[in-house]
Amino acid sequence: MEVDFDNDELSEVFGPDKGSRRRGISSNKSKKQLQRTGIAKALLQQASSSSNSELKGEMNEMKSSLSNVIGVLKVSLQFALVLSCIQFHYV
Repeated sequence: MEVDFDNDELSEVFGPDKGSRRRGISSNKSKKQLQRTGIAKALLQQASSSSNSELKGEMNEMKSSLSNVIGVLKVSLQFALVLSCIQFHYV
């Protein structure tokens, strides 16, 4: 991702920046430093979003597994309840 500091809105209105000064951004960072910062931010954001989608996928898998476990527990409890009723009936 390349940031164009020479053709942004401020440059169109006020003219090109002079020296290392970047109007509206920073007075002590060069254009190159600001461009590299922009590229780094874009890469970090991209990595973060892909990491988030991986976590969402894993979370959905865990929800599905948990639903399966809950289903098995319900069936087991119902079976145990039926057995206890049968045993109580014959006692």
